[in-house]
Amino acid sequence: MIGLYLFSFLALINQFGVGVEGIDIKAASECGIAVANIPSEGTGNAESCAELAIYLIIACLRNQKEMENSIKSKHLGFPTGRTILGANIFIYGMGGIGRQVAARIRAFQPARLVGISKSGNTSELVDEMGGPADVPRLAKGSHIVIICVNLDNTTKGIVNKDFIDLLSRGAIIVNVAILTVSDTRTINNDKSGDYLVKSVKQEGHNCTERNIVTDDVGIILNILRKWINNKNIDAIIITGGTGITGRDVTPEAIDQIKDKYIPGFGEVFRYISYKKIGSSSIQSRAIACVAKGTFIFSLPGSPGACKDAWEGIIKNQLDSRNKPCNLIELMPRLLEK
Repeated sequence: MIGLYLFSFLALINQFGVGVEGIDIKAASECGIAVANIPSEGTGNAESCAELAIYLIIACLRNQKEMENSIKSKHLGFPTGRTILGANIFIYGMGGIGRQVAARIRAFQPARLVGISKSGNTSELVDEMGGPADVPRLAKGSHIVIICVNLDNTTKGIVNKDFIDLLSRGAIIVNVAILTVSDTRTINNDKSGDYLVKSVKQEGHNCTERNIVTDDVGIILNILRKWINNKNIDAIIITGGTGITGRDVTPEAIDQIKDKYIPGFGEVFRYISYKKIGSSSIQSRAIACVAKGTFIFSLPGSPGACKDAWEGIIKNQLDSRNKPCNLIELMPRLLEK
């Protein structure tokens, strides 16, 4: 009775925000109570939500919690995290908040910025705009997804397994450098290097460096030392020089800079090779290691061997979603003392 008495004096319910999904509109209407909200644009509401979205994105990319723990333990500089720079970003809902997010995140120089609007209208704020039917095409390969829609019967469950499967397998972006070791190959005929660059990018990672050097320990060492001291390189994939001839010296170069070998890599790679080429697999000295917090994978020079290593081992181990474990989740701890 008290509730009904109070409702008789209530004329307006004003939602402090855009959405009104928390209000029973039907019941309010039956009681003659008006329902209102605060418009997203022009009131500071959309701008505030957009700023919060940017903050949350950066906090996730920069591993904020782990960074706090590192600071408390005086282990400064770790983890370094990732950047919006070079990422593929998908905004679902280009209303007031979505537009404000797009306007702000553009300054971080993403590789691609696309949006979805019910109307499908174009916008200069994004590289491409589409309607709901374009979600599978535009969301594919995205590293960052920002949902800016009201929760109702039409939007409930839009982020489901099928949607997540569209996203980049490299949900954590890895910066990879590719090194070809060969006395004869050039950028015009380096099929193994081409395959690795293409494969790295297809998984949503960045190929930050690429080079071709001759089979010389000193030359290989110079570039590896440069790359393992580059904070923008997380992993190095080398192709070539892992055989047993006099000119095959890649493992010897790696031995001078490695901190820890990853023996299982060579073991699994030769197992994969054995199933295809039999006992000839003993001629491969493919190895992997960690050097100054950087993963190094050294593969044979043939495109087929590179494909076996990438598809059978490296691709999954550079995928943060690979279960039961992967190398990416170890990256923040590689330099622990």
